[in-house]
Amino acid sequence: MSSEVKVAPGSAGSGLTVTALRANVRADLDRFVAVTRSAPIRTLYEPYREIWCPPLDDTLRATLAPENPIYEHTDWSLFVASRGTVDVGRVAAFWNPLSTLVANDKLGFFGFFEAADVEVARMLLFEGVWPWLKRHGASGMVGNISPTTNDEVGVLIEGFHQHILLLAFNPPEYPRFFAELGFGKEHDILGFTAPFRPETFQPVVGRRHSYDDMDRFADVMARRAGVTIETLDKRHADRFAREFCSVYNRAWRDHWGFEPYTSAELLYTARDLLGLIPKDLVQLARNKAGEMVGVVICTPDLNDIFRSFDGKMGIREMAKTAAAIFAPPGFPLVKRSKTIRYIALGVLPEYESKGTSAALMMKIASYGLRRGYTHLNISWVLEDNEPMLSVPKKLHLSPDQRWRFFSWRPT
Repeated sequence: MSSEVKVAPGSAGSGLTVTALRANVRADLDRFVAVTRSAPIRTLYEPYREIWCPPLDDTLRATLAPENPIYEHTDWSLFVASRGTVDVGRVAAFWNPLSTLVANDKLGFFGFFEAADVEVARMLLFEGVWPWLKRHGASGMVGNISPTTNDEVGVLIEGFHQHILLLAFNPPEYPRFFAELGFGKEHDILGFTAPFRPETFQPVVGRRHSYDDMDRFADVMARRAGVTIETLDKRHADRFAREFCSVYNRAWRDHWGFEPYTSAELLYTARDLLGLIPKDLVQLARNKAGEMVGVVICTPDLNDIFRSFDGKMGIREMAKTAAAIFAPPGFPLVKRSKTIRYIALGVLPEYESKGTSAALMMKIASYGLRRGYTHLNISWVLEDNEPMLSVPKKLHLSPDQRWRFFSWRPT
């Protein structure tokens, strides 16, 4: 990215200035990260202080740092809006030629969006992001994408009752800002939450209620599909990353917004997360040749724990996080996560119709019941991804959250 800092003044009387920051300068990156702590932004989130989990500072820095392998093929720029000496908004712009949205539709991305009001949003998007994307050859822009469609995406438009790990949460004012600025729907994604109890899975497993029954059901489904199910061996994270990317890229390449994963990107962004996820929450399906043909990755909803950290992750916070994940149910003085989130489910097309997905998900369900989790979350799912939507449909679940990709094209 350019090292030049550009300043765009607002309209007369607005007092607004948009500044382009440099991600390779620590002070600039720290300023971008700190925007969510500014009073005008915190005011918008105040009604949701018991729900919203502020992003972890170190995670955001790592995502935007030049060392992130995604920037080997992605150009990016950061923008901050200020009134006087107070920062009142931020946004990042991304141009990734490997994304199908860029390659096919010439849509550049904006992400990490925060704005105190609609005028701040207008300045950030049309004085910061759009001129930058237009120089890259964009025909329009779409977001929130932070920074890829494999990461935190969308603008929450329905379901402000919860904020689950790695899912976007924003004040309800943001959808209105985009609508007022002429942005429209590009695509929606859905989230489903349900009580984690045996009855939830009865439509799939019949009268089998215990977690042992679910284990046996999963094994039967796996045998019928010609696969075996195994848990993640964390000693071989590099091998897992290569195999996961191969399965994921083949399973998702025909879906809207597809952006291929590389093993370097996965290891960079997920190594810390994989260290925290219990191995039983990553289940792999292998065929008779030993090749991975399916995978499901889940995580405890650590936002239950992170919420009180206010973006900081020191030694004390790390200890609380580890205790919340690995302490046995009922362990005294430990706050545990109550929800398991299904982050990723990928099965090769030739195995999808054989019940491999159901086998993988039942293994997770068995573990969740055994560990005393109270809720499961399946998010996110493209609104037109019928194979994936069949899973919550079989469980008789309706979406309780909806996120929108907002897009804009010049007329």
